[in-house]
Amino acid sequence: MAEMDGETRFIEVKSRTSRTFGYPEEAITLTKYEHMSAAAEWYLNSSEARVKNWHLDVIAIFGKPGTAGLEIEWFKDVEVE
Repeated sequence: MAEMDGETRFIEVKSRTSRTFGYPEEAITLTKYEHMSAAAEWYLNSSEARVKNWHLDVIAIFGKPGTAGLEIEWFKDVEVE
């Protein structure tokens, strides 16, 4: 979870070191999205946080840590159908 510009963002981070199994963001299936959403709602309902605006984001990382060419992409406000 992160706070940014007065909004709460729940962030899933996915990484891949090769494209053999696809892009990292492709790992966010409908089932995974539903789990992310349920976890965010559980946290908000069980904490004393008074959050009105919240979002689900995905950060996709491709490459090997410590090497040149590491790619990082931030997908804000994801929705999976």
